[in-house]
Amino acid sequence: GRGHGRPLFGASGRGTRGDNTIWMSHSPAFDSVVGRGSAVTSIGPLSRFRVLDLAGPACMFGTKLLADLGADVIKVEPPGGDPCRRRPPFNQGVPAPEHSLYFTHYNANKRSITLDLATPDGSELFLRLVKTADAVLETYPPGYLESLGLGYARLREVNPGIVMTSVTPFGQTGPYRDMQGNDTVCLALGGLVALSGEPNSAPLVAPGELAYGMASSFAALGTLVALYHRSCSGQGQHVDVSVHEASVHIAGYAVPIYSATRRKPFRKSWRSRDFELHDLYPCLDGYARMFVVPRTHWQALVEWLGHPEELMSPVFVDSRTRRENSDIIDPHVARLCRQYTKDGLYQEGQRRHIAVSPMNTPGEFVESRQTRGRGVFLSTEHPFIGPYRHMGPLHRFSKTPAGVRRPAPMVGQHNAEVYCGELGLTARQLSALRAAGAV
Repeated sequence: GRGHGRPLFGASGRGTRGDNTIWMSHSPAFDSVVGRGSAVTSIGPLSRFRVLDLAGPACMFGTKLLADLGADVIKVEPPGGDPCRRRPPFNQGVPAPEHSLYFTHYNANKRSITLDLATPDGSELFLRLVKTADAVLETYPPGYLESLGLGYARLREVNPGIVMTSVTPFGQTGPYRDMQGNDTVCLALGGLVALSGEPNSAPLVAPGELAYGMASSFAALGTLVALYHRSCSGQGQHVDVSVHEASVHIAGYAVPIYSATRRKPFRKSWRSRDFELHDLYPCLDGYARMFVVPRTHWQALVEWLGHPEELMSPVFVDSRTRRENSDIIDPHVARLCRQYTKDGLYQEGQRRHIAVSPMNTPGEFVESRQTRGRGVFLSTEHPFIGPYRHMGPLHRFSKTPAGVRRPAPMVGQHNAEVYCGELGLTARQLSALRAAGAV
């Protein structure tokens, strides 16, 4: 525990994998510790992999992706629980660790253990876990794990095949390396925020966590690529992901245009419509977007509008002419859209082969025919929250289906299962570690 000169148990040793086993695509130590069909009952294409999750919000979606695909993801939380358990919204407004709907969403299918990495006992336990793992995903500031003796070089000594993926605001190198940042900061410095909002007004920030979502996706992908490389070479590696750089990949055309031409992109006002490019129209219950570019789409729209005389000129077949005469076309389209609900406009647009996009609310997404038809939300039950619908895995595999195996874990719910059942500690040792504040 904190202040102890010696760990409560012996050292882990080094390099337990031999050349004859490291080439396997999963951790052989994982099989020898937990066995198939014991505490771990994963299904899915990644069911033979173990991942140690040290990630905060910047990569919580990435570890969720791996867990949803069947990996045994062990969330390593500090004693008392991950700070994300204190993030709203809360079930029934109860601000308690087990009631955070944010945490519940991103941590289903995972197991939870508590561990203070800054203590000698905690770091020693973590190294023992690393010997059984395939990958570690972390979001600590660069150099922090090294200061605890738990950097990639040390993990590689314990397990040469380990893949360590680090997600930080600005990466492990460069002049911004040690600067702090969050989702909004990384979006702003990546150039996307500057393009948001009306010209000559303050920029707008999109809701949600766009940069974190992109970084998480790239982190999961990078981890899987590194694991594939390990299956070919036998060697793990360190994967460095920058949230700042990941945010650029949702900026669309802006960065590629400037990097190639030095031409700065500019904001386009949504107050003046270009008809087929930036056109949100009010409906009976919200807004919808209409996108009409090909000639056949324009002809179908004119028919839908009832062949108004002023739109029958053949010059409007040209999309550039339509953009230049939006003031003539727009009133007809606006009047049409006000006659429909969003979904009604969409359905009629589909029938006429015209691209219509309803602006759904989150609730409308959850309740839509499409999500229900695909079974996107699966029924599950949480000990504190009760029964609820949880969003299932994003990937659908015909041979290796995945699902919601377990709800988000309680704080340290699997301490005994992992430390005693898998690492071989006694109940007395675990109690001593808990009393010392190491778990």
